[in-house]
Amino acid sequence: HQADYDGTADPPHPAAQFPLTCESCHSTTVWTGATFDHAATAFPLTGAHLVATCDGCHADGVYSGRPTTCVSCHQAEYDATTDPGHAAATFPVSCESCHTTTTWDGATFDHDGPYFPIYSGKHAGRWSTCATCHANPASYADFTCFNCHEHDQIQMDDTHKEKPGYQYESRTCLTCHPRGDA
Repeated sequence: HQADYDGTADPPHPAAQFPLTCESCHSTTVWTGATFDHAATAFPLTGAHLVATCDGCHADGVYSGRPTTCVSCHQAEYDATTDPGHAAATFPVSCESCHTTTTWDGATFDHDGPYFPIYSGKHAGRWSTCATCHANPASYADFTCFNCHEHDQIQMDDTHKEKPGYQYESRTCLTCHPRGDA
């Protein structure tokens, strides 16, 4: 079957450097309808990747030695995302830290762990988008508490007059209220 191997164009077996062990994908009863066990590769398919076509990922005809990082295929989605703006905010390109292979939408960022708790505690469900607190999409280090907590500055200045280093600004609020408690 060397001629069949050499002449197969979808996918191109020689260019893809498929092994010459035909039985790993084909059966002796039928040549067409071959199956490829992606689970036996360095990139086992999970989630939405299970229904992807071979051509969807290998349209360039390269099957061997492809990068397996999410961003190697999803760079366009990363660049186009605006809420939050991944590229502008210089988010890492390790997509799997927030996204799953089940669906691209519905990503969860571990905000509660290293940052201010927004998925638990008093702030759970009190925001709708990242822009609720982060008005500057170019820097998620910039945030405001005053979109929701519209305190009167004179009242806050009076309440905090005994606090060393107090300023009427969100970063100072976070210094004394790092978990959003009173």
